[in-house]
Amino acid sequence: MDAITKALFDYRAAITPLAASSETNEPTYYPAHQNLLSALLRARDLPFEVRVNTSQRRDSGGADQPDLAFYDGGDFVVVLGEVKLPHVDLAELARSSENDDQIGRYLARTGVVLLSNVRSFALLGVAPGWTAAGPVPPGSRRLLEVVDLWPSASAFAQGKPLADGTAQQLADLVDTAVTEFATISEPASLAKVLARQARRAKATLPPKFRQEHT
Repeated sequence: MDAITKALFDYRAAITPLAASSETNEPTYYPAHQNLLSALLRARDLPFEVRVNTSQRRDSGGADQPDLAFYDGGDFVVVLGEVKLPHVDLAELARSSENDDQIGRYLARTGVVLLSNVRSFALLGVAPGWTAAGPVPPGSRRLLEVVDLWPSASAFAQGKPLADGTAQQLADLVDTAVTEFATISEPASLAKVLARQARRAKATLPPKFRQEHT
């Protein structure tokens, strides 16, 4: 079993007993998310750290407390994340203006937000053309990718098998979040990301070109 598949199976093993308990709330799922996302980053050799329950100061005063945050070196945050319970629809969450437009504020800060309802993960970005200051409004957000580990809340509750191919799809989603949309501050991190992008670009070339540039 490769590292990415193992990470997803470990995640399933961690959340299954939590989902069966009536006492489980959103924060109960945070450690499982942190372990899964950290494992996916390691498997892709991406130099980012995942933290939970952090506090992010707002320029306007006060602080945000995202459920998840990806860091590049010290305290430079590159992606924020929001975790909800399995019954929550991610498309609705993507349009949410609740909690003083929390999702819009997160999106304005990092340009990309990772959404999860435990059974699915989604990448939320900013629609082309949005350049204004302040929270990104629902009409200027777009769901870039969605990976359903389980197709529905009932399938998740019934403990049905994970959907085929989801391990690599989820790893790709996380990869995309930190390499294509996030602002990177550390030169070492940027060098690793650019090297990965170059290798992926080379892999798409016809064989004769790959040989000539080896």
